[in-house]
This record gives sequence, structure tokens and C-alpha cells, in this order.
Amino acid sequence: MEGSPNQHSAKWRNAGRNRTSSDMQESLDVSNDEEPEDLSSKIEREFLTEVGRAEELAQVIEAGSAEMPDAMESIFQSALSLGRDGAVDELMDNVENASLLYSKAVQLLVFILVEAPSLILNPPLSLTSSDRYRLRTYIDILKNRLGHSRSQRLALLKSEELRSPP
Repeated sequence: MEGSPNQHSAKWRNAGRNRTSSDMQESLDVSNDEEPEDLSSKIEREFLTEVGRAEELAQVIEAGSAEMPDAMESIFQSALSLGRDGAVDELMDNVENASLLYSKAVQLLVFILVEAPSLILNPPLSLTSSDRYRLRTYIDILKNRLGHSRSQRLALLKSEELRSPP
């Protein structure tokens, strides 16, 4: 997680995309009233499914000819991408979609920070204090933007109610 992804992980991320980003977003769609435990379980199932797919791909690749993509790095990059997309939507006054994207980004980062270290992985995921601080900082920033987007959405709804005659 230190720094940006290397060329190999970027190459594999682009080459191995059997699922589109909209497929991934649909699989992570959640309602606001879903319990955090259910959400963590859902993210964990998706993660383990993707690890299984990566292992299937690894069997087809010649030993030593390529590097396996880092699953946590992929999740991290997806969270950053969702956050960026949310910022674009927020700037384009699409506050409802911005809120959804910010929320998904937060959920992925919380998964990496809280749930992923307890997964049985080989090698095990260990986050440095710098990694944990960085993740918490990103989560705080995204939650701040999420709160701002929700406030904007409420303001828009109230202004629409005032404009429409009773």
C-alpha cells in the first residue's frame, strides 16, 4: 500500500478485468439501512471471490513469468477511484450519486483497515502505523465530503419542496 501501484499490478489490473466496474459497483450496492456487520460480510465475500479468481488465473500463467496482483492494492485503488468519481459528481451537482460513491469508498477503506487484517491470507496482511494513519485520513476526508454531499442533497430537496405548490 506504500506509494502507487507498480507497472505489473497495473498491467494485471487492466488485463484481468472480466468484470466491468459497473459489475463491481452493482455487487457492492447497499442500502443506507444495511447493518455494518452485513456490509463487512458482503465485502469479505466479494474479496474472497476475487482472490479465488486470481488463483484461477495464476494456474494459467507460467511460473515465474508474472507477478500476482495485490488484492489489497486493488481494493485500495478501487476506493480511491470511487472517491475521485464522487468528487466529479459532486462538482457536477450530482450530489446523490456523489454520496453513493463516497459511501462505497469509505466502506472499502474501512474493510482494509478493520476486516482485512483478520483474514487468513498468505502472506498475512499487516498494516504499518503509517498505512493505518493514511487509511484513517482518507476515511475522514471522504466522510467529510459525504456529509457535505448529504447536506447539499437535503438543501436541494427542501428547495424543491418550497418551489412546488401544495
